[in-house]
Amino acid sequence: MDGAEARRFQGHNFFRHIGMDRNMRGMFAAHAYFERTAEFIEQYDNPAFNADTATLPIAEFAPMLRRVFAQPHQTIYKSVMQSPAKAGGLRQRKQCPRNAYIL
Repeated sequence: MDGAEARRFQGHNFFRHIGMDRNMRGMFAAHAYFERTAEFIEQYDNPAFNADTATLPIAEFAPMLRRVFAQPHQTIYKSVMQSPAKAGGLRQRKQCPRNAYIL
């Protein structure tokens, strides 16, 4: 299923709130992955629409985010960040823990 089809499955959880048909996913009932996709949406997507779902505080995710953003892995700016002399006007921010550069 492509992204548009997946959105129709996700819509089962919220379409009724915006005046759309929540059973739009029914058009894919004959698809080989219909049941598995519906199960996935129910287990992992649906809780996001439930205001009573227990959640962790945002601070819980801060260490993970710092690790993810500590070093660029796929960026067109990586060579510039590794060699400021080639930056052509970029300079390193003072006291920046992520080696970020500004114009």
